[in-house]
Amino acid sequence: MKIGVLGAGIAGLSLAYHLKIRGHEVHLYDRGALVAGNTSRAAGILTFLLDHDEDLEAVQRARRLYATAEEKSHGIFRFRKTGLVRLARSDASARALDAVYRRVRDAGLPVQEDLPPGFPRPQGLQKALFSPEDGYVDPSAFALALYTFFRATHTPVQLYEAVEHLALGADSVEVHTRYRRETYDLVVLALGVWTARFLQATLQKPLPLKPYRAQAARLVLPERLPGLYDMDSGVYWIPESTGQYIVGDGTQVGEFQPDAFPEQADEAFFQEVAGVLGDLFPDFADTARLGRGWAGLLAGTPDRFPLAGPYPGVENLWIFTGFNGYGIMRAPGYAELLAQALHEGREPPPFLSLRRFPRLDLDFTPGPGFPPLASGV
Repeated sequence: MKIGVLGAGIAGLSLAYHLKIRGHEVHLYDRGALVAGNTSRAAGILTFLLDHDEDLEAVQRARRLYATAEEKSHGIFRFRKTGLVRLARSDASARALDAVYRRVRDAGLPVQEDLPPGFPRPQGLQKALFSPEDGYVDPSAFALALYTFFRATHTPVQLYEAVEHLALGADSVEVHTRYRRETYDLVVLALGVWTARFLQATLQKPLPLKPYRAQAARLVLPERLPGLYDMDSGVYWIPESTGQYIVGDGTQVGEFQPDAFPEQADEAFFQEVAGVLGDLFPDFADTARLGRGWAGLLAGTPDRFPLAGPYPGVENLWIFTGFNGYGIMRAPGYAELLAQALHEGREPPPFLSLRRFPRLDLDFTPGPGFPPLASGV
C-alpha cells in the first residue's frame, strides 16, 4: 500500500517506520523540519509508573523501538537511564500509587516500594515508588536516527513542504503541496496540535482535539538525583546528560491557538515550581536554582487518550494524534499498534478509535488528569 504520512514529529516518524518495516511504500511530509513543532519542546520522559495498562504496554513497545534506534543509529541516539521516583503525599494519591505498583509488578517490571538509596526524604511523604529502568530520550536525536533509516531505505521525506489541500477519492487521497501532487491509497494525519485545524481547513471536518499549554524550565540541584514526579502538585524533574534538569509542570487548563501562544514560561510558573520544591525539600532552598523557561502545546482529547484510526466515513483518511503530553512515551508504542492494524486491514483497539465518541464536534476543556477508561481500566 502507498501511504502518505503528514507530520514529522515523534508520532509521524514512528508510524512511518512501523509501516515501512511492514513493506508499505511511505512518504512523509512536514511544513518544517523534523520534530520542529511542539515535540522539540518535550521533556522526553519515559516511565513505567503509569495509570493505565494500555499505556504501560505502549511504553514497553516504545522502549523496544528506542532500543532498535539506539542499536542501529551508530551513536546518533541513546536512551539515557536515570530512574524515576513517584511520590504520593495524600491518602488519595497513596491509594492510586498502590494501584500503579501492582500494575508494574504484575507486568514483571522492576519497581521498588520506597525511595532509592541517597534520595532525600520529601516533607509529608506517604508513599513512594522507584522505577530504576526509567529515563529520557532526546526527541531530536531519535528523529535523526529514523531519518537516517529513511534515507537508507529510500523513503521520501518532504521537509519544509506544507500540504495545502487533500482531495478525497473513493479509494485514494490526493495530496497537494506547492510543488507536487501525489496520490496515495491512504493518508494519515499526524500533525499534533495542528491536526484539528488542518482537517477543518482542508475538508471541513471536526475533530475532538484542542491544544493546551504546558511550561518547563532548567533546574540546577546541589546533588545528582533520579527523576521525580510528585502526584499531588503535578511537578516533575528529569535529569539531563548536561548535569542540569528539566522541571515542570505548569500545565494550564483551557484551549490555546497553535500558531499564537506565549512561548516563554510565566513568572507564576516559576513561583509555583519554586514553592513546591521548597515544600518538598527545604534543604534545597538555598542551593537549587531555576533557569531558562519555555512553554509548548499539548494535543488534548476529551478522555486524554489518543485518536488513532480511520476518520468515520472516510476509510482512506486516518488520524494519529492526541497524546496529551505523553507523546514520547505513547506515540512509538501506539504507532506499532496502528501500523499493525492498518497492515492487517482492521481498526485499532476501541480505546484508540475515533468511533468511541458519539460525535466528533465535542466541546470540552482540555487539561491535566487521567480519568478511567470506559473499560474501567
